[in-house]
Amino acid sequence: MKISFESLKANASKLTEDKLFCLLVGIRGAGKSTAIGSLKVPTLLIASSLESHSIEAVQMFNPNIIPTLYDVDEHGKQLKPDLALNNLHSILDYLIETDELENNIEAVAIDSFSAIDKTILEISKVITEKNGFERPKVIQQEHLKVIRKLKEISRRNIHVIATLPIMAALDDEGLYANAKPELTGADTTSIICGIFNEVLPVTKIGHQYIFQMELVIKKTGKDSAGADKSIISYPRITGLSKQDLLAAAGENLLLPADLDYIVQLKKAKKGL
Repeated sequence: MKISFESLKANASKLTEDKLFCLLVGIRGAGKSTAIGSLKVPTLLIASSLESHSIEAVQMFNPNIIPTLYDVDEHGKQLKPDLALNNLHSILDYLIETDELENNIEAVAIDSFSAIDKTILEISKVITEKNGFERPKVIQQEHLKVIRKLKEISRRNIHVIATLPIMAALDDEGLYANAKPELTGADTTSIICGIFNEVLPVTKIGHQYIFQMELVIKKTGKDSAGADKSIISYPRITGLSKQDLLAAAGENLLLPADLDYIVQLKKAKKGL
């Protein structure tokens, strides 16, 4: 390929597309699936049978959903963990390689990282690893394989959304007082919470779903070397400053749990 400033600028412009690479966090039943459905575009929803209830919830808000379960076969029979994880990778590989992607969908959603975590914990490679220091590394590496493929899909100008359940205490208004991701290992949690461009905590106040943009997301556990480690993450929308969020949400930093709205905020910031 011939290199020129024109080609470099064109390549850089692909990195500024207003597509979401988004992690939705929230307690179970808080509205993560509803938030997926708020992005009113054709969406492939990849779920575990553990999260199959989310499919109906998403379809209530977005009828343009193509649901698939990665851990069951074509006859609806539960796959063993090794086969389930292989099937997930086959789906992601197809999305990376196919020429049919843009003609069929505009978004890919994963529900959820906790379900994938449960699958990984039960694969042969993890179960048979007796070394207490190596086992967390194997778990982390398996998560990284999934994350890297999601990133590859996002480079195809496709929205990518993933969900992550948390454990949290709620105050009297229904806001989170704290948040702890439901994942194995501090290092894995750090990678997942750190790689996404948008981290949006979903909760419900009365009958309204909202994104709570002020929250400490903390995980305490062991790192891959076996040492105690705490990781802290915060809600964010890449490209928007704290001042931008204050202007959009007010002092309480509460935004409507609407991904279409988040896309419009990002576009407005860029003057599009």
